[in-house]
Amino acid sequence: KHKGQVTIATATTSQGSERLPMSVRRPVSVRRNSSFKPIVHFLVLCILSVATIFQSNVVITRVRNAAKIHGQLATDDAVYDDTVINAESKLQTSDTHDDEEEDDDEDDKDAAIVSEDDVKAGGEKAREELKPSPIAAEETNKDADEDMEATASPPLDPKTAPIVPIIPLNPINGSLSAVYTDGCCGIGHRLGRVVPTLVWANRMGRKAHVVWIDIPWGALFNDTEYVSSEGEMRDAGWNEAEKQELLVRNEAPKHWAGEGNEKRYESTGTVFDRYDIPQVFDDELMTSMLVSMRDSLSPLVRSYLDSVRAQLNKATDSNDHVTLCTHVRQGNNETGDWEDKTWRHIDVKAVLNSTRSAMESFVRSSNATMASVYVASDNAEVRPWFGANIPKHWNLVQPEKFMPKPENGVWFGEWGSKTSDVLNQTMKIEAMAEATAEVFVLGECDALFIPNYSSFSQPSIVLTNARKKHVFFRSGTEFKEMSTFKGFRDGQNTEVDGQAEIRQMRYRRRLMSDENSGRVICDEEL
Repeated sequence: KHKGQVTIATATTSQGSERLPMSVRRPVSVRRNSSFKPIVHFLVLCILSVATIFQSNVVITRVRNAAKIHGQLATDDAVYDDTVINAESKLQTSDTHDDEEEDDDEDDKDAAIVSEDDVKAGGEKAREELKPSPIAAEETNKDADEDMEATASPPLDPKTAPIVPIIPLNPINGSLSAVYTDGCCGIGHRLGRVVPTLVWANRMGRKAHVVWIDIPWGALFNDTEYVSSEGEMRDAGWNEAEKQELLVRNEAPKHWAGEGNEKRYESTGTVFDRYDIPQVFDDELMTSMLVSMRDSLSPLVRSYLDSVRAQLNKATDSNDHVTLCTHVRQGNNETGDWEDKTWRHIDVKAVLNSTRSAMESFVRSSNATMASVYVASDNAEVRPWFGANIPKHWNLVQPEKFMPKPENGVWFGEWGSKTSDVLNQTMKIEAMAEATAEVFVLGECDALFIPNYSSFSQPSIVLTNARKKHVFFRSGTEFKEMSTFKGFRDGQNTEVDGQAEIRQMRYRRRLMSDENSGRVICDEEL
């Protein structure tokens, strides 16, 4: 029997998340004996001890890597400690056996030296002998994969937009002439005409050019392979588009969704019935185009949007926290055609109270304990009203950057409006950028509440509905969810289709005829 003492060192990184290769902290001293045989015995003991710990490290490293992926360092440490304890117990057993026969003479300093290279050489052989089988390794990886699947998703990046299921847009055929379109008035009116035009162009594999004289498209959206701000009114491309009937002036092309593919809905008794082209809410290419536009928003628009998105994303990190969006188009004492459109005038107090009640009902039905509310409105008093009247423990989302509202009306209203004349060109672009940010961030909540009709909220309805989230439309003091509405394609329900056609014609006549003066309103004003 050989009498000796072995000291083996381990090391960790400053983070404690990686095991470094084992090394011998100092040479291993073995007491001299008259025979060489005890030295051989001691070498065998060292090799087996080192191999045991190395094998433990192989398993530990695999477990630590899997755990590190999930951030489960506490679990990692527990596994690590248990394995090290087991390995150390084996060493202690061997040491105890040696200690029982150890000579009391500790003064003998004449010793044989076992080099670090010798220990490593023995360790390599031991590693090969103790290497886990492929089946065992496969089981370990399988367990790690299952643990990964069971782990919750990491928190959303503050600047990450919600995932929207989409189909790919059609590739562009560069040999085809491009579609040209223009627009006017507010962002809701512009997008209500431009986006169907972009979808129409994409169905044909053509690129689209958007020419906005007052507010350049490029100030709000970066160019993509599908849409560009290049081109000017009456340039060669514009003239060629007009010659080929590819020029769309401030309107949505007929059959933009594909002839025979227009979707209609039975009457819902809500403000949803006010949207005269409801097929925008279900068209797959419409959703894909809006997502492409959202993902190409300009840095200026993002400067208004990102702070709101960050607050909404932070709220969604918690399972019992829901996000609620609403848009209230009040008019803000706007004159001109808005003043004449009495059908669009609302009782603000009643609308706000019914919207808040619907929000509270949704939160209760969702078994949520907390809600964050984002409000967009043309009236500067609407957002503060929600802040003062929603439950005290709820959170009102506040943009970090915002433009002041005009005293009356909106910055961009009907054609010929003079409200924005007090703004210089830079401030006009800022005002439109803020409005564009509001349009898209309204589509990023768990629930969207539409208390009154506005083309401003149309893209957010599309994006929220595409994410299978909740969209509610007001009917008096109640709200009805969009998922309960019955829709059909042209020709699928001949009787209802005919009734819907008559109802739409009557509805448009009612919109186009002012109740007080009988004045006919042009489509652009609508």
